[in-house]
Amino acid sequence: MRKNIVVIGLILLVIGIVMVGVESVSIEHSGASTLSTQTTMIPSPNGEYHSNLLSVNKNQIVTVVTNSKAYLIPASDISIVNESNVNNYAISPFTSSSTETIFENLNGSYYVVVFSNSTPAVTYMVGNISSLIGAGVFIVIGGLLFIVGIVVIIIGAILKPKQKIQ
Repeated sequence: MRKNIVVIGLILLVIGIVMVGVESVSIEHSGASTLSTQTTMIPSPNGEYHSNLLSVNKNQIVTVVTNSKAYLIPASDISIVNESNVNNYAISPFTSSSTETIFENLNGSYYVVVFSNSTPAVTYMVGNISSLIGAGVFIVIGGLLFIVGIVVIIIGAILKPKQKIQ
């Protein structure tokens, strides 16, 4: 009985690891159709750093991860933006935290802009919403199976064998 419980736990653990691993690799290697991650920031003479051109459609989100204040600027406005007027041209984020900003419902070409005295550490991603949500669900399920597998293995390992009645 104990052995069967440990085997079931190991099976759940392996399935969880495989689900998380496969979905993580599929997100990473799926290219522009699902996720495109870049860190290149191009300097301008006025202390502005901007990303490569991002082409975004309605089914995609833009995520910017940085410790600096980052702005998403339409490509048509990049030549007139400076540190004093950037708020007039910046796209409002869907959500933001101290290090991550997410933009949704965009269509067109944009730049990520950061004002800094030195090259900022910025990661920006363009991703397909439905693919990212689907992969995220599988990663969460895989993570839960992994945890349940560990718990079942521990239970199987600490159970005492049934006492045989003589």
